[in-house]
Amino acid sequence: MLHDDLQRSTKRNHALDVDQQILIALRFYATGNFQQVIGDTLGVDKSTVSRVVQNVTDALLKWTDDVISWPTEDNKRRVQEGFHSLGGFPGVIGCIDGTHVRIQAPTQDESAYVNRKGYHSINVQAVCDHEGINICINSQTLTFLTH
Repeated sequence: MLHDDLQRSTKRNHALDVDQQILIALRFYATGNFQQVIGDTLGVDKSTVSRVVQNVTDALLKWTDDVISWPTEDNKRRVQEGFHSLGGFPGVIGCIDGTHVRIQAPTQDESAYVNRKGYHSINVQAVCDHEGINICINSQTLTFLTH
């Protein structure tokens, strides 16, 4: 899906292939570690991590119309029944929670990323269904809905 957007035609010896780029971005999304830490762990420069995360995010966003959809009535009914059977909760179609993912201070609008506890972060909200499957992840920088 992302190959055409991430493939680089270069003759450089150490160009990152598509799989490496996706894995770097997934590591960043999943852990929220500083880009420097991810770079050190994976043997790439912090600026490479930053560029890769931006490129992978942009490539993913191009697919939003193809992969994002509102739940069907059947799916809503299935999830409601699942929550009802788990805990007796009627009419529930998702559980929501949020967290702050620590980030390195950005160079632009730095103060906008300081949270109430005084450190730089991105506020992330997630919604899951009765099986614990993420159906929506939303942050200040990207949003994923699944079906």
